[in-house]
Amino acid sequence: MTEESSSLVSILIPTYNRAWGLRGAIASALAQTHTPIEIVVVDDASPDDTADVLRAFPDSRVRSERQPRNVGMVGNWGRCVELARGEFAVFLADDDALAPDFVRSRVALLRGDSEAVAVFGGYERRTLDGSSLGTHPAHRPDGGRLAGRALLDAVLGRDLYIASALYRSAALRELWPAIAKDDLVLDFGLNVRMALRSLGPVLYAPRYDVTVTSHPGQNTEARREEATLQGIACLERLVAEAPEWARAPLRKELANTCVVWGRHLRREGRRAEAMACFARAIREAPWVWVTWYQWARALGERLWVWRT
Repeated sequence: MTEESSSLVSILIPTYNRAWGLRGAIASALAQTHTPIEIVVVDDASPDDTADVLRAFPDSRVRSERQPRNVGMVGNWGRCVELARGEFAVFLADDDALAPDFVRSRVALLRGDSEAVAVFGGYERRTLDGSSLGTHPAHRPDGGRLAGRALLDAVLGRDLYIASALYRSAALRELWPAIAKDDLVLDFGLNVRMALRSLGPVLYAPRYDVTVTSHPGQNTEARREEATLQGIACLERLVAEAPEWARAPLRKELANTCVVWGRHLRREGRRAEAMACFARAIREAPWVWVTWYQWARALGERLWVWRT
């Protein structure tokens, strides 16, 4: 048995009320060509038939636990981390799927670089009916070994996505307490802090071996306002925590998030809130011209409404 094949990998599946997707997620985890694996499913007190789905997998590699009450994303995902016994771990959403070689290819890369704390690749987005929405990232010419500003840029550009990454479990446990307030954006907060703390380089594999399902029930759609406001609050915390070299790109990200949300508010007719968002964007990143443009446009609309 090679060193790579002897490395236990924990496939962590935090789930809530998605029995319809959970079956496929578990099946893709069990189909991994790497052994040994464990599949850790933590159910956040789902009211649907999640328990029936879990009973349909009488496989010793599947370990499951049900929360006595709903504890939310951070608590439920954190329980997965607590239960993980593997040297490496991957978070698999309950509506996504891994290609069979996902784990094997990433373990080989991490075994080849003892300093690396994670390895990520690309992913394909699909609708519930299986239609492709494209792949991301389309291309990463820099590739290879990322650290410092290059790693932060990959996270801010959403190239490093939690669903496509295999982590060293020790790094997850070290980072987890810091994301206690991040809730719906815990994946973003986790990866940014991994870059800010310089725990080690992260490797990029030019593979598209994860399927991410897009649907109206996702938090980014069903709880859009809550997720956006939590994202803004998370970025505020990250700016405060960041070393000097990382503050400018994080402030720009915060400004861009405010601009995007401000546009949404303006389309909904919430003009005063939109103006506040654009003004906040200017305060955070006055060197970004689009923030001034959006503020001026919103101001013009408010003046027009006032005059008429």
